[in-house]
Amino acid sequence: DEIVDTSDPINTLEYLFLGKEKPECMDAADVDDSGIIDTTDAVYTLEHLFLGGQKPPAPYPEKGYDVTREGDKPDELNCKGFNGVVLLNKGGLILDIPNTWYRITQHVLGGYIIEGENSILDGQKANIILDDSTIEDNGIRVSANNIEVKDVAIRNYDTDKKRKTGILITGENAYVSNVEIRLHSSGSKGIDLTNTRGATLEDINIRNSGYSRSMGITGDLVDKLTIKNFNILTSGRGEYNRGISFSGCRDIFIKEGNIEIIDSIDSDALILQSCTMASLESLKLFTGGNFNPETNNGMSFYNSKEIKGREIEIITDGKYSNGINGHEFEGEFDDLFIQTKNFDSYGILSSLEDKIVIKNTIIQTSGLYDISFLNYARGYVDAINSYISKERVLFGTSSQFNPKLNVYWNLDARITDTSNNPLEAALVEGYDTNNNPIFSEYTNTDGRIQQKTLLSYIQDKDGIKYAYPHKIQISKPGYQTKNDIFDLTGNVDLRYVLEPTNN
Repeated sequence: DEIVDTSDPINTLEYLFLGKEKPECMDAADVDDSGIIDTTDAVYTLEHLFLGGQKPPAPYPEKGYDVTREGDKPDELNCKGFNGVVLLNKGGLILDIPNTWYRITQHVLGGYIIEGENSILDGQKANIILDDSTIEDNGIRVSANNIEVKDVAIRNYDTDKKRKTGILITGENAYVSNVEIRLHSSGSKGIDLTNTRGATLEDINIRNSGYSRSMGITGDLVDKLTIKNFNILTSGRGEYNRGISFSGCRDIFIKEGNIEIIDSIDSDALILQSCTMASLESLKLFTGGNFNPETNNGMSFYNSKEIKGREIEIITDGKYSNGINGHEFEGEFDDLFIQTKNFDSYGILSSLEDKIVIKNTIIQTSGLYDISFLNYARGYVDAINSYISKERVLFGTSSQFNPKLNVYWNLDARITDTSNNPLEAALVEGYDTNNNPIFSEYTNTDGRIQQKTLLSYIQDKDGIKYAYPHKIQISKPGYQTKNDIFDLTGNVDLRYVLEPTNN
């Protein structure tokens, strides 16, 4: 009852000698922390009450948890049949000095709270099991700085209505590795980062099979985060599920991962809101399933800037399920593959003032359009070395806004003499169809200029404006000047031969 009085030693003695019911919390009754209940515990309590001896351990928090046991000598005593929450803090239960390891030696119910800095929690492949009796809804809560958590599995088997979180991180510079999390409750979060900085998550496997509002990795106000080598699966016939979801993030790096959202509605494999400076690399994202999934996007961005991605594959299979969904978004992607398998879905959907650049990108859609600009869209998509059919771009009907698709292709050029020897220091100048200069450069020792990315055409709701045919002029002292025009309907590699002036 959280009060130390004579009833405590009486209960202990009656349990030992009269066969009465055992104390409700055996850990708290083990006053001398010997791992067993004996007469010494009753004596220690009486000495405290009448002789001013050391006070027995207080239950923490609210119910009986032995806060004095040593990390290298864990006992087997429980409170109400479960180990409950273990507090790891400097000067507290297990980690009483910095730079200490604590190993979980058995499967436990409940969770771990880490409040001591510079600590390591090594799970040794053990399970932390969350059930409806768990007081902490977190498998592990990291509130201190410079904490490492590794080699642990966190699970809950009950499909109760109570939301569960595998790992909650609020401290700075946390390092979490080789962790498996399986949660079955609606609203579950595999890993939740809140107001934290400098965290690294590596070798993470998360599976949520609740119904709605489940997150793989999520957070608010996160700075300098790295996530790499991960797998996230969220399945269940629910809504608003997310693989990775961050709000108010800055300088995050996400690479080498797979995310699957199965049988959901209004969900996203990856969503960033009010984020700046995010790097996404080597990702495979899938949304779909067999039970009428819809409105599930590969990646959604809201009020986010300086987003860069490369080597990303997005496949969506469901109604109104788009590859990239933009709302006030600025991002650049290279080596992007988008496939949408439903008629009512788009590769890229732009809603507001989005500034999207795609390079070396393939978009395959089953519907009529690869890119769609909604009525209030007023930004642009730059497509570089990415084939976008002019007939597969949809523009809204608003007379107030006029978003644009700008299509670019690459130009290479090599200049030689009549014997096919490369000409160095030849001046190569380019002009658009209106005779405006667009580049000027001397050739290198191979007779080449650096590859140029040139505008081919601009498409908006009023039609198409071509920037070609382009003009090119090559000159070098001692050689005749060469002039030519060329179209830019795809990548071009031009070859020109300059003749000596005496010919």
